[in-house]
Amino acid sequence: RSLVLHKNCVLRLTVNLPDLPQGQLCVLAELPSENASSILVYVAPSIDALTDINVLKSKLFLQWSLKRVRRVTSFAKSFKCSSVRRTQLPFINYVAGTCHKLMGDTFGNIATQISLFERDYCLWLASQLYVIVSRVKQLSNVYFVGQR
Repeated sequence: RSLVLHKNCVLRLTVNLPDLPQGQLCVLAELPSENASSILVYVAPSIDALTDINVLKSKLFLQWSLKRVRRVTSFAKSFKCSSVRRTQLPFINYVAGTCHKLMGDTFGNIATQISLFERDYCLWLASQLYVIVSRVKQLSNVYFVGQR
């Protein structure tokens, strides 16, 4: 896979770092050079910060804190008597996440829509609701949107 970057694109952190949790949303501040060891991003103060498209259009994210995130090295696969390591920027492009993609992540806030009647927002299993609400530290940080 390759990470397609453009200035001001929304990115999602894929690993836990000492000062940023996995799943943290960011906006790319500057395009990195070909062999850059890190990238500069604006860190979203909350999940609500990116729910309004005007945040990107009006560049309100320029007021957020800047953070430099380094490449991370991980073991990709063991092969016979050796293992393969890869070094990469710990981000993916982000639009939204499914219940399955949320597993293992921790968020400050989550906004979701659940419906018994609309097919696009139906849950297959009750355990999916558990996954959604267990991704935040406090239940009050889960926001249900849409019609009741």
